[in-house]
Amino acid sequence: MIDFHADTAMIIFKRQLSLLSNDRHIDLEKLHQGGYLAQWFAMFVSLNHLDNLTPFEFFTNMYNYFIAEAEKHSDKVTIVSNYDEYKQALTAEKIAAFISAEEGEIIKEGLHMVDKIEDMKVRLITLTWNYQNSLGAPHSMPEIGLTNYGKEVVEYLNQKHILIDVSHLSDAGIDDVLAISKKPIIASHSNARAIYNKSRNLKDSHIKQIASTDGLIGVNYYSGFLSDNKTSYVADILQMTKYLVDIGGENTIGFGSDFDGIDCPLEMKDASAVGLLANALNNEFTAAQVDKLLFKNAERIIRAL
Repeated sequence: MIDFHADTAMIIFKRQLSLLSNDRHIDLEKLHQGGYLAQWFAMFVSLNHLDNLTPFEFFTNMYNYFIAEAEKHSDKVTIVSNYDEYKQALTAEKIAAFISAEEGEIIKEGLHMVDKIEDMKVRLITLTWNYQNSLGAPHSMPEIGLTNYGKEVVEYLNQKHILIDVSHLSDAGIDDVLAISKKPIIASHSNARAIYNKSRNLKDSHIKQIASTDGLIGVNYYSGFLSDNKTSYVADILQMTKYLVDIGGENTIGFGSDFDGIDCPLEMKDASAVGLLANALNNEFTAAQVDKLLFKNAERIIRAL
């Protein structure tokens, strides 16, 4: 498994927990038990919980805590930023940890901030969370597209080793990204609106357009984006995966659990239980397709960094 989105870095920072072992959805022990190859750790910044810091200052404090935790347990995990480093981690039998940023306001001060987070090995950035920012608007404001600065950022990111994540972004904002970007587009933790009609989920047209960029859509495990069920059931994740494959193709879909960012009851209780999903996929797809969904599509994206 390569999971494109989890909020574990924020949780362990806020609660001063260990990356090795904790009571949350993800820690290194659970990732090893689940047979993970890599995990994308999102540095999630909530603009209404900044503790009197700037967005970038909050991001940096969380980042430093995460890096320190990873270094403490360097026998089990390594921070990676490209395909060669990823393969080296696998050879060493370590979890490959990729870093993403979830909140574009951390780069509000100018394009030089993109350079700064690139140097920090950030390789994916979510342009907005659920609040309007200097780059654009969230899914709750579907008609509002990217700002002029947001468009500049997208153009500049195309020159950098950082991919663009449109999860949480408005419909008009996604249209803008698709019109500007020349690189694969990622929706790291998004589902299909046609299956469950929530603005956080993607329209069929956007699913197809993301596929046309050779991008990737990560299926989100949150029950509120899957179905009317209050619990996140593997059957609902499977149903969503099948639909996304039907619309976007088997080369476009992966998984973005949103572990440690979701608070619903989970049949797949944490990362150690991902075998439940793998078993369900094996009942519906060929072995080659399951490999694509679990890790090979993600590896293709990693090669593009």
